[in-house]
Amino acid sequence: MKLTKKNIDDYLYESYESLVVYLKNEYFGEELTMICEDNLEEYIVYKFLNCYKVDISHSIGYPKDKMYKDQSIMELSCYLVNWNIEIEEELYKIKITAHPLYLEIWCKDIKAYRIKKDEYDYPNFDNV
Repeated sequence: MKLTKKNIDDYLYESYESLVVYLKNEYFGEELTMICEDNLEEYIVYKFLNCYKVDISHSIGYPKDKMYKDQSIMELSCYLVNWNIEIEEELYKIKITAHPLYLEIWCKDIKAYRIKKDEYDYPNFDNV
């Protein structure tokens, strides 16, 4: 399903202050997958497809005492704080603050959908 700006805004509004549990950049930056907790039973999956720009930066002031890959879901502390989406020349231009991460993504398509938590075992989301 191709999302309109209103559809995207609706999904993103539901994700404010959600915990980001998965972020994966694949295929030389062409695809970015982000998964957020939605409620006690579901995650929201965002797939940014046909990307032209994927910038991910980490706050320099945030300590990296333990690598994300070694953290349990209870130890994660990356929460969605702010989204900004513009549509320009058939590209979605997205800026996301998920402290301590900052993302800028330019892509041609975005997919968003829910998955059941009991069907996936954190952190194994490779087949979403």
